[in-house]
Amino acid sequence: MNVTKKSLQRVAAGVGALAIVLGGSIGAATAAHAAVPPAGTAPGDAAAGSTGTLTVHKRAGTAGAAGNGTELTNPTGSPLGGIAFTAQQVGTWDGSTCVAIDLTTSASWDAVQAANGAKPAAPAAAPATGDLCNYGQAVTQPTADGTGATTFGGLNLGLYYVVEQANANVAEAAAPFYVTVPFSSNSGTEAAPVTTWLYDVHVYPKNSVVDAPTKTIGESQADLVVGADVTWTISQVIPTLTESSSKFTDVSVSDVLDSRLAYKSSVIEIVGSGNDVLLVEGNDYNRAGNVSWTLTDSGLALLDAHQGSTLRVTLTSTVTSVTAENETAGSISNLATVTINNKPRTTPEVYTYWGNLKVTKHDSTVTGTPLSGAEFQVFDNATGTTCPALPTSGALATGTSNNAGVVEWTRADQPTPTVTELGLWIANSNSVIADPTKGYCLYETVAPTGYAANTAGELVTIGLTDNALLTKPVVNTKVPGPALPLTGSTGTLMLSVAGLALVGVGGATVLLRRKFAKRA
Repeated sequence: MNVTKKSLQRVAAGVGALAIVLGGSIGAATAAHAAVPPAGTAPGDAAAGSTGTLTVHKRAGTAGAAGNGTELTNPTGSPLGGIAFTAQQVGTWDGSTCVAIDLTTSASWDAVQAANGAKPAAPAAAPATGDLCNYGQAVTQPTADGTGATTFGGLNLGLYYVVEQANANVAEAAAPFYVTVPFSSNSGTEAAPVTTWLYDVHVYPKNSVVDAPTKTIGESQADLVVGADVTWTISQVIPTLTESSSKFTDVSVSDVLDSRLAYKSSVIEIVGSGNDVLLVEGNDYNRAGNVSWTLTDSGLALLDAHQGSTLRVTLTSTVTSVTAENETAGSISNLATVTINNKPRTTPEVYTYWGNLKVTKHDSTVTGTPLSGAEFQVFDNATGTTCPALPTSGALATGTSNNAGVVEWTRADQPTPTVTELGLWIANSNSVIADPTKGYCLYETVAPTGYAANTAGELVTIGLTDNALLTKPVVNTKVPGPALPLTGSTGTLMLSVAGLALVGVGGATVLLRRKFAKRA
């Protein structure tokens, strides 16, 4: 039975609080647009086939007071594009089929009353007689970039259930809501209320936006030899939830370390609020595996109390090697995933680069005989160009050549000199470096017995080419012995001739003396 305009206004006034502020975003429907009645036309006065529109303006921010269906000239919050919503026309179940709600009857408005509530339930999937049910085909559309708005046009007059679809960019989806087309918009004052039927309905749902997490690594490095520690920082701005009553239900951080990295330690803090908080492992969070941190109820409560601050995880790992199976030699990348209320988001990759130095020792002969016993030291080349005179301290590693002429290195985490490839740091970066290199200075401090040492430091450049391995041969020349007097061969002959000459002279002298004696 039709009702008068005033009677419909009185009934509709009771449902003016339908939750149209927390709805989702819907795009232009494909249905053909029929005539849209002018504002103020009661449903019972609308011409047959009349339609309406629902425009959703998706905004970032916290929920405010309920709207009245009119378009706002300066809404709060920034527009959010790409947020999808589904609009479903709703009817009532008559025992065998779903019948569209007719807004010209009081009985239908009784059904609309049942749809009221801050977070109303969806129409029943298996409805009983009199229950709300899904009528016709639902429409799902995203909001537009730039404006954050989308319009469902050509909507049949009736009741609609609107739901925001899951999106990783928001911490908490806007609550689903019911809205009628036309909508009974209440304005004026409590003493003199004004009810206007709107066929062009505007809603302004709000969302708390989740900023993308970040992961960074410092460009400088304190320790330069494999076995050193590398520190990574994971940061996530704690979103401000849409409703004051909302809570964080699930927050975790995970970081799958490269096989060349070993977990050493971690620290979790809430920073930036002027009252930084250090979270306690086993109380505020639990750590597991390689490696994840899951906040407990205590930790979630800290996030609730520090919305807008930053959750920061400082992870320290140890570099164990330069190469690994199925990995790019020398290039060690790492990323993390932050999950907030079951919505995971991943950080960009960051990088630490390392290379190996292998030194071989042999003599200068054609065969290049390996030499053992040569001692070397490696220093950081701070100048980046030539190597200075041998420093008196600060060696990164020392080594001695073995019987095969290969230098075996001693480093801090491996005091026994059995490492023949010395892993050295090249660079840390928050983005990819195409061809990273770094210089070091190599000094021969003790030469093998009988050979001359190469006293000048030699610049060696470590990079990722040749499988991140630089093989450096060092050649020694044998020291000649002292010059001794010549013996044998020509020298002996000359001595012999000189001796015979002396003997001849002596014999002649004796004969002459005897001859002179006889004459006398």
